[in-house]
Amino acid sequence: MPAPQQHLFHPTINRQCCRACHACLSAAVCLPGAIQMTKAGEYPVIDVTRCSGCMLCVVVCPYDAVQDSE
Repeated sequence: MPAPQQHLFHPTINRQCCRACHACLSAAVCLPGAIQMTKAGEYPVIDVTRCSGCMLCVVVCPYDAVQDSE
């Protein structure tokens, strides 16, 4: 079995910038489904084990809340 793909981008949600607009939650944005809401009205969370590192979430966030944690 091949090793999981390693990428340099490790996304995190900056809660000071996030307005919970859900732009990053679209299936068209996050194809592997790495970004999820834990409860209604809360901030999204990113499962880095599912993240492909494509950075589309960074592009679509109107508040620059998705950032590299490294």
